Amino acid sequence: MSENREKIMGNCILHSSDCRNTLFVFQDGDAVPSYLIKIYDKSRQSHLGHLRELTERINLHGSDVLGGSVPRILRCGETNGFYFVHEEYIDAVPMEMDAGRKRLSWEKAFLQNLKLAATWIGHFHKNFRGERRFLFKRQDIMSLLDKAGAFLETSFLEISDGDVEVASVVSHGDFRPANILKRGQGISVIDWDDFRPEGLPLFDLMEFILRYIHSHYKFEKERVILDQEVFLKYFNLFYVKRSRLSESVRKYIGIYSGHAGLNEKERDTLLLLWLCNMLRIS
Repeated sequence: MSENREKIMGNCILHSSDCRNTLFVFQDGDAVPSYLIKIYDKSRQSHLGHLRELTERINLHGSDVLGGSVPRILRCGETNGFYFVHEEYIDAVPMEMDAGRKRLSWEKAFLQNLKLAATWIGHFHKNFRGERRFLFKRQDIMSLLDKAGAFLETSFLEISDGDVEVASVVSHGDFRPANILKRGQGISVIDWDDFRPEGLPLFDLMEFILRYIHSHYKFEKERVILDQEVFLKYFNLFYVKRSRLSESVRKYIGIYSGHAGLNEKERDTLLLLWLCNMLRIS
């Protein structure tokens, strides 16, 4: 992949490549990078428009609904024919780096950070919803439950009869520890380029759990995390197998559901849909 650097907009250094998304790093003299700017080509103009609307909503209401912790989207705009998102990236530490500094055990750090993430994304999903509603028919749910059951040693869901309807939410799309910064007692969320205006609840939190577990265990480093066999090892570890870890994960999924306004049936249906999505079951 070819790369080049050029100076634009005063002290903003462009690190560019021939990939679709280009990375800008805003520097203050010789100091470490303090801002992160994502660049998109014009084919993503519509997506950026939705992100600009979300930015305005977050800047207007985010501090109130999220207890003072808001996503670090500062502004969206255009320069030299490129569309960009400008995100603050200063005075905060990525979650996993913060845990290392405090010398916590991996499990304790994971559960502390999971509590923070579940609470934050639950409040975010409650207050930043999409306009769409998803209806899942009983027969489709039962069919997915049977198909998923073939991959698991024990049944982990008991979804009662009836259809399930849930409201869409604004989904981050890449809600993982590397994109969550700790600052004092709160967190800030960066890297919103994969956000979805009409996403499904719970999926962001499950992405966080899976990525965090993977970053520690890495059962098979040469295989990608979405490999079906490897994914099932992780899922059995943090959800199906009875242990202190899985019980805590279930607890914090419940905390998320309470904040997001999901009942048990909606929560379990969404968990089933996420599982089937990861297993590529339709």
